[in-house]
Amino acid sequence: MNTKVVATINLKGGVAKTTTTVGLGQILAGHFGKKVLIIDLDPQTNATVMLIGEEKWLELDNNGYTLATLFSDAIESNSKFDLSNTLQSSVGGVKEVKTLDLLPSSLRLIDLQDRLPSMPTRWFQMRSPVKILQRGIKEILNNYDLILIDCPPSLGNILFHRVEL
Repeated sequence: MNTKVVATINLKGGVAKTTTTVGLGQILAGHFGKKVLIIDLDPQTNATVMLIGEEKWLELDNNGYTLATLFSDAIESNSKFDLSNTLQSSVGGVKEVKTLDLLPSSLRLIDLQDRLPSMPTRWFQMRSPVKILQRGIKEILNNYDLILIDCPPSLGNILFHRVEL
């Protein structure tokens, strides 16, 4: 499969970046029948809460089933990230949308993005957030027609300068 990756990036908040990402994902999945993955890298977690609700997000976050665990593993040389439990399938409030999945965000990404430059290079042998994400989700990359990444409104270390998953 030839998966396309699109990252929505704007260095200013409040410009409808998250709304555009979620809406585009729902249209592509619901109307065009595409298999879509939304990766929420914005620590504000708005895309996550829009798609699964605050209660489900809190449950996942409390259990470590968010992307924060993937980046925390890279910093602390752990392997706690559980892709199968983190990946949320058939998300969103639109009944017709059945092929939209989510990798949820966490407020903990705020702290983690500042700690990324100090992580040991032995884990994944790199410090690149893109490579960490790629390595963490490699087994599902080809399951999607499109991967939409909602990036944070900052130049933090998790922001992608060039996205090639």
